[in-house]
Amino acid sequence: HMTLGNALYELGEHEEAMAAYGNALRLNPTLDGAHNNLGNALVTLGKISEAIESYRKAIHLKPDLVDAHNSLGNALNKQGQPGTAIASFHEAIRLSPGFAIAHYNLGISLKELGREDEAIDSYRNAIRLNPNHADAHGSLGNILQDRGLLDESITELFEFGRTYSRY
Repeated sequence: HMTLGNALYELGEHEEAMAAYGNALRLNPTLDGAHNNLGNALVTLGKISEAIESYRKAIHLKPDLVDAHNSLGNALNKQGQPGTAIASFHEAIRLSPGFAIAHYNLGISLKELGREDEAIDSYRNAIRLNPNHADAHGSLGNILQDRGLLDESITELFEFGRTYSRY
C-alpha cells in the first residue's frame, strides 16, 4: 500500500494516494514514512490541519525523520504559524545541517516574522549548501532589493533566473 501510495502521489492522484497511505496505516500504524507521505498528500489537497497531525505522528514514531520536521514546518507556515514553524526547521537543520531546503524554509518563516537579517542568513546558508537553489536566490534578491541594495539584488535575481531554468 505504501508503494502504491507513492506511485499514485507521483502521478498526481493525491486522493487515491491518501487512501493508499490510509490502508497502509490500518495494516501497520507504526509506519512513520506512511504518516509523513500521508501528510504530503493532505497538504496537496489543502487539508493542512490533518497534514500537521500526520507529520506529528511520523515524528513521534521516528524523531529523527528530517523530512517530517521540514514538512511540518511548511504546513505550519501554510496555516499562518511561522513562529511555530521555525522550531520544526531548526530541528530539521539540527538533524541534517546540510539540508539546504530546510535553511530556505527557515528563511521564509523568519521573513514572515519581520526578522529579515536572520532570513538573509538562512537564504545565504541555503545557497552555500546548494548554489543552484533558485528560490533562495530569488528570495534573497527580493529582500536585498527592498533594502535598496540593488547591486547585490541584481546579482541574486540574475542567479535566480540562471538557476530557475535548471528546474
